[in-house]
Amino acid sequence: MIFDVILLSLVYLLSLFSIAGFGKLTTIYLGQKKIDNLFELFFIGLIFLLLLGFFNYIFFGYSKYSNLLILLFGLCFYFYYYKINLKLFKKIILPSLLLLGIFISKTHEDFHLYHYQHLKELTDGMIKFGMANLDSFVRYSYSSMFSYVQGFFYLPYFELKLFYVPVYLVYVALCSFLYDYKNEKIEKKIIFFSIVVLLVLLIKFTRLSEYGYDYISQFVLIFIFFQFFKKSNKANIIFVCLFFVFALAIKVTSIFFLPIIFYLLIRNKSFLNLNIKSKTFLRGLILSGLTLFIIFANSFLKTGCFFYGLKNTCFSQNKISWVVNYSKIEEHREIASKWAKGFYHTGEGAFQKENPKEVPDAIYGWTPFWLKNHFKNKILDFVLLIGLCFLCIFWTTDKNFLRLKKNEKSDRLQFFWASFVSLFFWFSLLPQYRFGFSIIIFLIFSTLFLFIGNINKFNFKKINFFILISILIFNTKSIDRIYSEFNRVDAHRYSNFPWFSLPERNFETKKFSNSNDLFYVPLRGTCFNIPTPCAFRANKIIIEEKTFLRKYITISNAN
Repeated sequence: MIFDVILLSLVYLLSLFSIAGFGKLTTIYLGQKKIDNLFELFFIGLIFLLLLGFFNYIFFGYSKYSNLLILLFGLCFYFYYYKINLKLFKKIILPSLLLLGIFISKTHEDFHLYHYQHLKELTDGMIKFGMANLDSFVRYSYSSMFSYVQGFFYLPYFELKLFYVPVYLVYVALCSFLYDYKNEKIEKKIIFFSIVVLLVLLIKFTRLSEYGYDYISQFVLIFIFFQFFKKSNKANIIFVCLFFVFALAIKVTSIFFLPIIFYLLIRNKSFLNLNIKSKTFLRGLILSGLTLFIIFANSFLKTGCFFYGLKNTCFSQNKISWVVNYSKIEEHREIASKWAKGFYHTGEGAFQKENPKEVPDAIYGWTPFWLKNHFKNKILDFVLLIGLCFLCIFWTTDKNFLRLKKNEKSDRLQFFWASFVSLFFWFSLLPQYRFGFSIIIFLIFSTLFLFIGNINKFNFKKINFFILISILIFNTKSIDRIYSEFNRVDAHRYSNFPWFSLPERNFETKKFSNSNDLFYVPLRGTCFNIPTPCAFRANKIIIEEKTFLRKYITISNAN
């Protein structure tokens, strides 16, 4: 057990450097060699691995030994450029202090429902056309493309136990990036903003089991905002666009953030004078275009639609055998919308059990229920926490009130309206906390900064004190959680610490339509931890084995 704890801890830290190594490789390609912040490189590296992961899945398939070589290459590449020294050790102080967050027995609810099985389907070495048809709820149609990054964490000895590591690293890298931010020579109000967000992240987001892909897409959106202000040249335009497309690849609900993206681009005075012939622009455009391409290619591969969200992008079954039954996608979209607006929740406690079909469509019909339940029990405490952290850090400043210049008022009003429009889209369509907590943060701050003047100085001793308290809160909550997980009485009790629990599932076997190869059907519950391919409540499907360059299968709906 001790050996595995040490090993997991080392993998956690080394993976940070490995992904950053691919980030360094990408910045060299973009002609931005001066970027050397470990955590900024990490986020850039994620984009590289997303692209590499998709094409690797198509042409070669994931292999745990090739994955090991790829991650070792990233690690070596990083340390080729950056030698081990005291400065490097200082960089990993905060990630080390947040280590306890990686030890979990129970992962995210959706991880058990379909995320884990989706990762197994991706990493079993076989291309699957029409993967969405394996699930009667067509969940794989909207499964996050971040899975192509996670696929590289299928490794020898660990097998499938490390899939959640890059998810947690997104959170850790964002916190560390914001911690370093206070040393940047940029506008004091932005530094103020970053410190408050850091405190909120450390206090609020302590449970990895809550991290679905919705969370990490929101973390990326927060990173985009602060990364923009860190950069003083025209390259920030390229990176804003590149990271935003990346956020869309993680979760399409990132589209709600688009008005704030427009604000960032317009705010950059060099936007209209951008040299479109520059190496950075052209290569950044190529990477953004490739990311957009694989978003559509991934959708086509899984559903037979170039974009599963639009019915008119779907082929007919006569042309593409694996195309999904689009009524299933429409049904899920309706349920997801009503779930968010009425906050359908089957559990006990503060949330009421409601039938999402009964939630009224009109905004005045569902808003009272949303306010009474979701806002009161999920969002209000988040807003209050932001307010508390704001007051704590405001106490460390020179407290300038109502001293705004005309040009400052104009910029802050633009930020406010951009945040407001983003919030309006989120609230109108999918007003659930996990889809828009970044927008809530930006609206609160854009409102507050309308009334607060420029900040000239901070008391960094007080700031470091609040950060230390937040880290202590994080670790206290983590220790309490780990202790509780050892004492659980359900299937998620720790059985092989430090690895998350993998409850067994019973299943039956069925043959492919044109071969003796098998697919698997759970007798009860979901596909979680069942061999691949696994069909969840999808009995009326046809699976055929075919070969073109290498073996692949098509999964078609028999209805």
